[in-house]
Amino acid sequence: EERRAIPNQVQRLSVELKDPEDVIVAKSQSASLACAIQATNGNVDLVWLYNGSKIPLNDSRWELLDNGTLYIPKVTGKRLDSVEGFYQCLVKNSVGSLLSSAAKLSVATLSKEFQEQPTNVTVQEGRPVVLPCKIHSYPSGIVTWALNNQTLPQTARYVPLPSGALLITSTHSSDTGPYRCSVENPILKNKARESVAGWLKVTPRPPQASNDFAATPPVFLPLGIRLNITALVGEDVKLYCTADGWPLPTIYWIKETSPSPLRNSSFLTLWKVTAETTGKYTCIAKNRLGLIKQVLVLGCTTGTTLTKVGRVYFTLVLVWSIFLVVLME
Repeated sequence: EERRAIPNQVQRLSVELKDPEDVIVAKSQSASLACAIQATNGNVDLVWLYNGSKIPLNDSRWELLDNGTLYIPKVTGKRLDSVEGFYQCLVKNSVGSLLSSAAKLSVATLSKEFQEQPTNVTVQEGRPVVLPCKIHSYPSGIVTWALNNQTLPQTARYVPLPSGALLITSTHSSDTGPYRCSVENPILKNKARESVAGWLKVTPRPPQASNDFAATPPVFLPLGIRLNITALVGEDVKLYCTADGWPLPTIYWIKETSPSPLRNSSFLTLWKVTAETTGKYTCIAKNRLGLIKQVLVLGCTTGTTLTKVGRVYFTLVLVWSIFLVVLME
């Protein structure tokens, strides 16, 4: 008698899963989260998790649609029945499972009070000035500046900063007047906030003799920006820097790998960032009384952690027969 094993028939089940994406909605609005699934040679089950726990099918806060999308009829931020948090989809069958990355569901917010607003300020003609504007907004608000209730254009002199503040790189007498900033949340369309007015007064330059007497070395103005920046590959990035002093400082940029100046300006635009673009950028402000430096570090990421595709292969073993008994005579 001889026992001979017959090779098992193996079938591969390929499952491709695209992670759900973060969602921000207005309070009391509906929301949907989707996991894009492609499966071959078999069926899979989809289960949604909320903050790591399986969502019960009898909970009215969530609805599972036929296509696997998780529908939330009303997004609330209350502690007891809140649906804010992290969501994952779990794809599984009898032989394996695949868990997506977490997507965050958040409620958009816009504070009622400003943290910083324009104030009355006096500056000599030709010198730079920074007008503050800061309010908590999630996601980040869209800031608009106005002079005498007329929206300011974006020019080389009027530079809106990431913090919401307005940088006027070189003031003119025509800049005198009341300035306001307004902030609109991109999700909460009808809830813009408007700051109080701050009066900017631009005075004439003093005579040359007084200028020489009032000479000062350069000093960087606080712009409320980060000195370490991470950008997505392919994204455009602006670096900001400005300084005051008398005589007015010359401002220019250099990169650590190249001593030649990149630009003589209060900001440096880097188009379509790549790995080669990253590194240390130094802003230099110089007049006859001194030289100062400020270093900004730029890094980049591909963004694959934000939206990525996962794939898993399940091995299904279909056993025809374990042993074949052959009678030998």
